[in-house]
Amino acid sequence: MIISNMQSHMTQRLGKQGRGTTIPGFIFWALMLFSINLLTQQLRAAPLFETQCLFALTPDNRPNCRIPSIIVAPNGDLLVICERRNDGPGDIGNHDIVMKRSGDKGRTWSEEILILDDEDRVCTDITAGLDRDTKTLWLFFLKDKKAVCPSDQHGQRPDVGRAGGDS
Repeated sequence: MIISNMQSHMTQRLGKQGRGTTIPGFIFWALMLFSINLLTQQLRAAPLFETQCLFALTPDNRPNCRIPSIIVAPNGDLLVICERRNDGPGDIGNHDIVMKRSGDKGRTWSEEILILDDEDRVCTDITAGLDRDTKTLWLFFLKDKKAVCPSDQHGQRPDVGRAGGDS
C-alpha cells in the first residue's frame, strides 16, 4: 500500500512537469530494490565503534572511577585518565588519579596505572591537555578539595572570579 502510494505520488509529481514525463513502473521498482539493497547492506555492516568497560564496576561502588579524560599522546597511544574514588562515589574523600593506556587504538588496554596517590586528600576534576609544539602532556586537576572548599560551604564562594577576593 505504501509503495503503491509512493509510485502514484511520484508519477503525479513528475507528470505535472511536462507531457509524458512519468516514471515507468520498471524504473520505479528498480530504484526501490536498489534502495532496499543498500539499506540491508548498511544494517549488516560492522558497527562504527565498539564500547568497553575500562574501569570495572565494584561492589558497594568502592572504588569508583569518575571524571574520565581521554587524550592521544604524541606517540599515538590513547590515554584515559580518571579519578579513583576509594571511599565511594562522594565528592570528598580519598581520591587518586589513575590511567589506562592503549597502543592499538583502543582495542586493548593496560592495567590501571597509578599517577598520583595524595594519601587521604581529594584530587578531582581532571582535564588533560597536549602542547603540540613541545609534545608535553599536561594534567590539570583540583588538589585537596577539602582545603579549598570546606564541606560546610558546599562550593559556594561569593568572591569567585573577582580580583583580590572583593565581593
